[in-house]
Amino acid sequence: MTGSSLSSIRRLESHGQGTLLLLARVAEALRVSHQFESLLVLPVVHIADAERVAALAARQRARRKLT
Repeated sequence: MTGSSLSSIRRLESHGQGTLLLLARVAEALRVSHQFESLLVLPVVHIADAERVAALAARQRARRKLT
């Protein structure tokens, strides 16, 4: 059992509307909560990669026009 009302579960099934807690409870009751683990894993980012992206995104000033 999820400990949630039947109307909440029906609304989740038919309209996709519900809280994250309700979704987690239903997944736990159906024993499929392990499938959420891949959504919560953060990708590994190396400092060198982040610095390279920041350098590419840095704004550069235009040269002054010579008159």
